Amino acid sequence: MLLPICIVAASAQNTGAIEGKVLNVAAGTYLRNAQIKVEGTTFETFTNENGEYRLSNLPVGNVTLMASFPTMQAKTAIVTIPTGSTVQQDFNLLFSTRGPEEAAGKTLVLDVFTVSERAMSAEASAVEEKRRAANIKNVVTFEEFGDLGEGNPGEFIKFVPGVEINLAPAVALSASIRGMPPSGTLMMVDGAEFASSAADQRGADLFGANIVNIDRIEISKVPTPDMPANAVGGSINIISKSNLSLRRRELTYNIFGTLTSIHSYAKLGEDFGDRQGTNYKTINSRLTQPGFDFTYMLPVTKSLALSLSAGSNTRIETRDFYGATWNRITNIQTNSSINGVTIPRHRRVLSGSADFRVNTKHRFSVRLQYTDDTAYSYLPSMPLAYGAGATGGELFTQGAPTAVGVATQQIVQYNQYKKTLTAICAITTMAPFGKPI
Repeated sequence: MLLPICIVAASAQNTGAIEGKVLNVAAGTYLRNAQIKVEGTTFETFTNENGEYRLSNLPVGNVTLMASFPTMQAKTAIVTIPTGSTVQQDFNLLFSTRGPEEAAGKTLVLDVFTVSERAMSAEASAVEEKRRAANIKNVVTFEEFGDLGEGNPGEFIKFVPGVEINLAPAVALSASIRGMPPSGTLMMVDGAEFASSAADQRGADLFGANIVNIDRIEISKVPTPDMPANAVGGSINIISKSNLSLRRRELTYNIFGTLTSIHSYAKLGEDFGDRQGTNYKTINSRLTQPGFDFTYMLPVTKSLALSLSAGSNTRIETRDFYGATWNRITNIQTNSSINGVTIPRHRRVLSGSADFRVNTKHRFSVRLQYTDDTAYSYLPSMPLAYGAGATGGELFTQGAPTAVGVATQQIVQYNQYKKTLTAICAITTMAPFGKPI
């Protein structure tokens, strides 16, 4: 009985481990799904959400370690593995179009291709995420488009094939996958199901899902056994940026404007100073409205990182439409209405998060977000009833000679207030452990 125990002990003493991070030099962030392998062996692994990797049970001695990522130059390093302990080996990857000027201790001078490289790395990250998925998945990364604008994730999701966005009419309200209704599409934020703001609906609404500090959106078109029953159409998972994925602190901000117009591009210049009336004189109802958002991410230590995000904007929704009721026997209109809608929508969002790296295998995350969405609706209309005895055809209606028609004017006003507080606490297994395959 002592012989097997001695063999196991001797085997453990003749092995070691390698761990480290893989950095995207152009973006200044650590890469997710970068491949790490020991050349000449079957040992390999992939970096996790924070760009971390770990290879264990490696034979003692010198090995050649290679790090690679699509569209980037692969890097190799000769690493000496000590007996029974772990050695640190980090990699800094450049795009294949750049020269090998980057080296430890040198200053990297960014050139005019930096913005393009950030978009390329975001696209490559999305491709790798789809390749590693267990089912059919589409991934849209935030840096592929640069700016989210007013904060509605529907403005992001509409670029994904196979996803239908329901509008009302200028604001994204809900999403459906593969033709299923919104109630059959599961919406999540960092893996936690997002509830609907309406009491009688099961599907989540996009208008109430104001999100800041987005990393990517993962859309699964095929449900898996671990998904709940309302994911029959698929799922939409909005992933926030990991605070631990940054090497240094970062402040990003956007100052923008929103414009909603019912006119063609020829009259676009007139809309910048146009004003629509509302039921509150104190509300600024210009069609062009300013907005801003910012995110500050602070890596405090290698194991603790914080972030703070906020955003505010107003969007004026205005439209005119005509309604009619027809007598299908005489083929004339019996009633019609001229309608106008003006709805200023105000959005405020404040979010904070903290990520703590417990050990090489687990991460603890806390995220809090408060959103305030307010809409003031002003709906004037003029219903016309032509009365009995009206004549005409498919192009016009003539009222009766006895003047029994009625024209009235009515105004409907209502306000919507949506205030949500979202808290997510999670312990996530992050670091993959390499082994022979």
